[in-house]
Amino acid sequence: MIPIDEKIKTIFAALDTTPHKFLTQHRFNRMTIYNIVGGRTKPGLEILERICVAEPRISAEYLLRGEGAPLKELVKVGSGTAVRPLRRQQAQPHSSLD
Repeated sequence: MIPIDEKIKTIFAALDTTPHKFLTQHRFNRMTIYNIVGGRTKPGLEILERICVAEPRISAEYLLRGEGAPLKELVKVGSGTAVRPLRRQQAQPHSSLD
């Protein structure tokens, strides 16, 4: 099992950031992040949750269990093409109602 401090270091490397940049951007307590990264303390569930919420690209699966990639693939929402045909269909009267 990968130690939590190593997982967080890997995540920071994947994000191309440093602990200082991360904590500044997301308003974490400086000592909290440095103590975790330094292996002096283990984060509680609340801190791990805050890390995942602060940066949506972070894989909670990797952070908690060490499985998969450190960053998850984000799916971009399309241009709405799947919605347009439905709207056109709803706008057309049903022949069975005539």
